[in-house]
Formats: sequence, structure tokens, C-alpha cells
Amino acid sequence: MEDKPVHGDEQLPYVDGDTPYYEYSSSRRPTQPMTPSSLPPSPPSPKRTRNRILLLILAIVSMILVVVVVFLSGFSYILFRQFPPAKTPITTLPARAPTHQATPNATFRSTRCPFHPGDGIVDGQTVRCGYVAVPENRSNPNGAKVQLAVAIFKSPHVQHDPYPVVRLEGGPGGPSLDNWANAITSENYARFVFNHDLIMFDQRGTGYSTPSLKCPETLQFQFETLDKHLSASNYERLQLQALRTCHDRLVRSGIDLNAYNSLENAADVHDLILALGYRQANLYGVSYGTRLALTTMRLFPSVVRGVVLDSVYPPQENRTDLPGAAQRAFNVLFQGCAADAHCNHLYPNLDSVFYRLITELNASPARFQTTDATTNKSYNVVMTGDDFVFVLFSALYATPIIPVLPQMIFQVRDHNSTLISQIYGLVQ
Repeated sequence: MEDKPVHGDEQLPYVDGDTPYYEYSSSRRPTQPMTPSSLPPSPPSPKRTRNRILLLILAIVSMILVVVVVFLSGFSYILFRQFPPAKTPITTLPARAPTHQATPNATFRSTRCPFHPGDGIVDGQTVRCGYVAVPENRSNPNGAKVQLAVAIFKSPHVQHDPYPVVRLEGGPGGPSLDNWANAITSENYARFVFNHDLIMFDQRGTGYSTPSLKCPETLQFQFETLDKHLSASNYERLQLQALRTCHDRLVRSGIDLNAYNSLENAADVHDLILALGYRQANLYGVSYGTRLALTTMRLFPSVVRGVVLDSVYPPQENRTDLPGAAQRAFNVLFQGCAADAHCNHLYPNLDSVFYRLITELNASPARFQTTDATTNKSYNVVMTGDDFVFVLFSALYATPIIPVLPQMIFQVRDHNSTLISQIYGLVQ
């Protein structure tokens, strides 16, 4: 889908079924924190110490990774080779803002929370949930509706907060409610909710919002090919087949895929703020959420009081830049290890070892067993060199994992799957 030119303000509709091992539903929610049970610490260094509490952060950080996987499915192949243009596009995108940019009569309907609140969080008291109804396509305001799933966490320090914080999830398409809302407990409440109410919502097409763009077809494809050594052309063919099957099903159900983009998303943010009874809000955007925040600022400045942009994904950038971004990230890792006497002593020429491994694994893939961190199920894995590129890229999103990545690379070289089997289950 990345072969099709994309307008600078737009992204292809998110298909969250692309996520290899995680479905955004309550039945697939992790039953325990997503931390490796026996992940060894990084080798001791006289120059640095590691705070053990970082490992606890991994429970939340690793969930962010599933969002990235959505657009990176098959990414390892594009890093080293060029895909042929698709014969037929999956969908088309609008090139201009919605005709009707706001829906003043968007309504909020209070319901029980669709997710399981964290320990000590009382549904209807500590957190209030519901759905905001907005037009699917604002050029047809009387047409189909989108129901945006919302959770509002009340600040303990403000009785009636006029300026809440609205969290804009990354991805595009990460489910805020299952990624973050269900991780808030009475114990960590003060770390999430400060002097303002905190609003989280699942962007259109994702999470508990309806209609859903979930693609079980691609999830099934990824499970079925997990232990198979496919050529790049066969992988691409089967993946495209799964995507087209999902696309056709969604279109037959009446979903207007053209309406799932940053412009409609920004209008959703505007309508949601007003529907919840606020005049303005503070936007906190992460990754793709920063692009959504910037789009909202441009189109609907009247509802924006303040903005925090975390890990900026600017409108002028597109997913075709990912290979270059990955290469820069790898260089930072390899150069950082080379510059550190302790790391360089244990793992010399880390970059050469890694790139040689890609060639070797593509010729003779590694085989090991991993445990899916979200379901606790075990699977046999066949990992090619291209797969290994993707594993390393995904692992760089989880800061607590980074110190052991040089060790993981050398273990794979030595046919030791101790670390790769654990990290694979967390980030893939």
C-alpha cells in the first residue's frame, strides 16, 4: 500500500489486524505484564548502572510496539529491496479537508467502560466511559456514523476542570483504551493524571470504536506463516491477498475507507472536545499522535489550549522514509556500542556482525520457540535475516531492552536463542 503516492497530510487507513500477535479486544488482553521472565541484565559496566524499575516500564512500552507493527508488516523487505508497484490500489484517499469540518451536535453517550479498569479504578467514579457519535464522512454529515470509544479519568485536584488533557495515540491507529487506559491503577494514578482530567479515546476504526477496521485475515496470515520459510515474492503475494480479502470485506459491509484519515481524525478531536462539554483542551500527542495534534492545531485552533508533541511525526514525512529512519537508528546503536569501551570489548564490530547475520539467516533461517506476551501462547518461529532486521527495529522502541541488544545479536550469531526468543515474543 505504500507504493501509492500519499498526500503530505494523509496516511493510509490503518488496518490493525496487521499486528502479528495482538488483537485489540478484551479477550486478548495480556493477563500479566509484558516483561521477559528471565531477561538477563546487560553486562555490568563500571561507567553505568541500570535502574531496575525500567523493566516495569516495559509492560506499557511493549504495548506501544504493536501499533508500529501495523505499518511495518513486511518492513524488513523494503529496507533492502524495492517492492514492485501494486497492480490495483487497496483504497483511495481524499486530497482535501472534509467539506464539513466540524459537527457541533456531536453527542456523548455514557456507558460502562468496554475495557477492564485497572486495580482500584471504579467504573463510573474514578473513570467515566462512553461513546461520541460523529459522521463517518463529513462531506455527508447525514450518512453513517462513527462511535468513538472514550474514557475520562478525573483529576483528584480539580473539581470541574475546564482544560482537560486529550491523549492522541500513535500508530496511526493504536488503541488508547487497551494500550493505556486499562493500565491505570489507583497505585499509579498520580503518574498518569495530574492537575487536569485525562481523556483517552480510540481513534476511528481502532480499538473499541466502531466500525472497526480490524483485519483478522492478516492476523491469520501472520500466524500461519510464522514457522514457514517463504521467499520474499511469496510472502508479498500472500500478504497482499490477505489485505485485499480484508479490504473487500470492509467495503462490502458499507465502510467508507476514504473517511479514515488524519483530516477526519482531527475533526473527531474537535467534536469530541465539544461533545464532552469542554471549550478547549490540551493535546498530548505521541508519534502519529503528534501529526494528529498538528493537523488539529491547523484546522481547529479554537479548541486547542496547549500542545505537547512527543516523538514528532511531522506532516511532511511519510512511511516511505522508514528504511532511512531504521538505518539511522541502527547506526546510533552500533556507533554507541563502538564508542563504549565495555560494550565494544564484549561485542566488537557489532555492525559487521549484524549485517553478516542478515545474509546468513536469509540463507539458513534460525529456528526457535517464543511465547506471545499478550496471550502467553507458545509458537515455533522461523526467522530469516529480513525478519531479524524487523526484530531489531521494533526492539529499539522499548528503551529497557536496548542495553541487551548487542548481546542478542552475538547470541544469534552463536546459535543461542535465549534472548531472541524472549524479545521476539515481546515485540513481534
